[in-house]
Amino acid sequence: MSRFFKSGGLGAALAIALCCGVACGQNEAATNAAQEQGAAGSKSAPASTFAAPTNAALLYYRAWMVMGDDAFKKIPAGFDDGGAVPDELAGALASAQPALDTIEKAAALESADWGVEYDDGVNALLPHLGKIRQTSRLLAADARRLIVGGQSDKAAGRVAAMFGLARHCTGDRVLISSMVGAAVAGRAAQECQALLDSGKLSSADRAILRAGLNRFDERSGDPFNIVGGIRGERYVCLEMLKRQTRGQGKSAGEKVIELTAPFRSDGQQEPAASAVGRLHEVALKKEFEDAARYYDDAIAAWQSPDARNRIQDLNGKLSAGAYGSVAELICPSLANIYDSTRRALDAMKKVRENLEAADKADPPPAPAPG
Repeated sequence: MSRFFKSGGLGAALAIALCCGVACGQNEAATNAAQEQGAAGSKSAPASTFAAPTNAALLYYRAWMVMGDDAFKKIPAGFDDGGAVPDELAGALASAQPALDTIEKAAALESADWGVEYDDGVNALLPHLGKIRQTSRLLAADARRLIVGGQSDKAAGRVAAMFGLARHCTGDRVLISSMVGAAVAGRAAQECQALLDSGKLSSADRAILRAGLNRFDERSGDPFNIVGGIRGERYVCLEMLKRQTRGQGKSAGEKVIELTAPFRSDGQQEPAASAVGRLHEVALKKEFEDAARYYDDAIAAWQSPDARNRIQDLNGKLSAGAYGSVAELICPSLANIYDSTRRALDAMKKVRENLEAADKADPPPAPAPG
């Protein structure tokens, strides 16, 4: 999924098992509390004892566990480019409606805590990101199926849920999560435009889409929490290296090479790796300071009015070694991230304008008097 994090089979299974355990524990605690109150003289527990869930992550995992992988496997290659829903996929979607309804319910919640174990550093598991990307494709496919079947309100609800799903990535405070959030939001904007282009939406349907779109404010400085992701990368990567190399003496550089192996997917970073591998713990202190300076400069560049040019300049300095060899190994290049987030924001801005234009041409009915 990322050069920073691992995800997949065992991690996903463990995450699901853990979520099930947490959910069961919460239900048992609620039941025990109700029984204790009943024993104290109350014949029925107050409604607050059985409060609705507030952590969307638990609902998502429940839906994924119930749904299984059947529908995901039926999404054909190239389907993201648009087009009709194949019959096999349409059948799987029809069977998955209860799970997709739960996902839509989860997407409407304010927050999702995925339980990321940041102290695991580069070994931190993020299995939910792959599921989120797959789920966004299912929601898009179901919206296309529903609009053809004349269920425009449900189709709008599915696309609105894509925006909520995207937003629930951005609270992880790691860059890959923010990038997935931006990609899903951009895709949601495309599907929103497709529904508009169908000519089958009522003003009420458009209101559903607008409510989903409003989960983000593309006019704000950092709707996908990229700055939070940069800060998170600094903690997860740099602080982990500091902890793991403390007291390693002349072997400290070799420890860095061992820990950063997941970062090096090609041979371009081998010269920097070779230089780092020879460093004593004392020399690494300066390397860590230089890398920390990169993260500070990256945040300043991202937040500047001239962000695109500042980020390009920053990438050039990083590649030229201005921030040291450790930075070359672990620090992310931001130019591609900036471009992809801008594409998502532009798509969201355009569809917002088109929704407003549609409302002017076909205004919603005035509220009933009284």
